Amino acid sequence: MAGDLQGRDRVEKLNLDPANSNERVSKYLVDKVENPKVKSDAERFIEEARTRIESRVAELKSSGKFPASKIDRMNRIYHQLLPKGTGKYVGDFEAAYKLTDRVAFMDVDVPTESRKPVVGLVKKVLRLSMAWYLTYLAQQFNNFTSNLMRLLTIFDGRLSRMETELDRRSFPPLDLLGETVSIKVADSAVEIVLSLVGDISGRICHLESGNGSVAKALGSKGCNVYCVETRHRFIDEVELAGIEVVIDQPIRHLNTVKEGSLAALVVSGVVDRASNSDRVDLLQNCATVLEPGARLVLLLASPALFDEPVNHLEHDLSSGRPLAVETWTFLLDLLGFDEVELFELPDSIGFVVTGSRRLVGLSSNSDGEVAKG
Repeated sequence: MAGDLQGRDRVEKLNLDPANSNERVSKYLVDKVENPKVKSDAERFIEEARTRIESRVAELKSSGKFPASKIDRMNRIYHQLLPKGTGKYVGDFEAAYKLTDRVAFMDVDVPTESRKPVVGLVKKVLRLSMAWYLTYLAQQFNNFTSNLMRLLTIFDGRLSRMETELDRRSFPPLDLLGETVSIKVADSAVEIVLSLVGDISGRICHLESGNGSVAKALGSKGCNVYCVETRHRFIDEVELAGIEVVIDQPIRHLNTVKEGSLAALVVSGVVDRASNSDRVDLLQNCATVLEPGARLVLLLASPALFDEPVNHLEHDLSSGRPLAVETWTFLLDLLGFDEVELFELPDSIGFVVTGSRRLVGLSSNSDGEVAKG
């Protein structure tokens, strides 16, 4: 009785949910073992717990007490503290390699010592009688593991060089660059985006959304929009406005999106700073994730504005620089977009270039004309 009272007091002090008591958890485990294919209280318990967790997280996010930037920092710290061997620790491969290397050699000189003299004698006799056989097997095994470890060493060297090359091509952290010239979207640009995609009912994504001015405007019209951003000061602002935010690099995020799943895609910032090869990869991925007929909208900075930057960090550390609008229209046509349009923003601060994903069965010939394929 005293134990029950102490347990109840502990639940009340810690503000724990009695529905998640040890008794119910134990019942869930028993049900899963005894009736793995029967949906019972076990499944209901999991669904209720998941729903409770998701609603609590949503409540904390909406109140501002649990911002997305904090979750991101907690996840980074958590991954740094993961033990080696989990597959996510930065030194996981090296640790696994050293462990494998230590056990890659078979020794046929097995121990024969024993506390019982008779047993030790029997072991020695067995070792002497089977030494020729074990030695033969051990030689083959050691030859195989030696070649395998040599192969892993070569693989590790090549993989390390690839990672180094990718690091050289990666963008500087956006928190270092600050607010990019492309992110300072003018009201006129927001109005143009609304006129282009504001009536779309499908899923809309804004890559490198900044403070979310475009996404907020789309959300106010009832659009199903989400943002991709990495700068914490922008992430929290957009999330508190009720817009879904994915914390990821824009180009990397497109690789995780299902083919043909987006009805519209708005891109800013990254298209101005990316290298030429990354720009082409970005546009190709945009074409892949957009459904046929879907619209791509590029918010572009003027090359002249970039040459006289307000933010010198962005200018100096960028892989590339803004392109002329003629180049963008050529690339969009080349990579599968029709109805390419250009809108020039006031005061020559930038452009809005848009195109529709070419319908299946149509292709562009060398003269830029559309022909049936």
